[in-house]
Amino acid sequence: MDTMAVFNDIMTNATDLSLATVTEDGHPDVRIVHFTYLPESHQILFITGEKTEKVVELKAHPQVAVTTQAVKGTDAVRIVAATANPVENTAELRATYTAKFPDAAKMIENAAMYVIDFTSVTVTAGFKTEVVTF
Repeated sequence: MDTMAVFNDIMTNATDLSLATVTEDGHPDVRIVHFTYLPESHQILFITGEKTEKVVELKAHPQVAVTTQAVKGTDAVRIVAATANPVENTAELRATYTAKFPDAAKMIENAAMYVIDFTSVTVTAGFKTEVVTF
């Protein structure tokens, strides 16, 4: 398996990921978010409303886990030791995000932007699992 090729394909073409956060009382909370991958920095970018539960959770506990799957097939990427941090809502990040999600242009200027930082991922493809470290 060319693990990096599978990883890059999934991260480039998938549109949604499951984002697990930690609630105020320490329980996991999972939801689906649209994302785009920033390959230069190995970060995941997503947007959300400023007053959502996930923002409250991320401010208290920035630790997250994510998983996403190939558009076709069962290949998947899983990240368990990651942090999500707010970033400045810049024109460059807005352009990157709306290139993948044009409909987001209507609301993105007022959205909260977060990046997910991670140092390793687990890639599963063809019934094989490998870890990639950046």
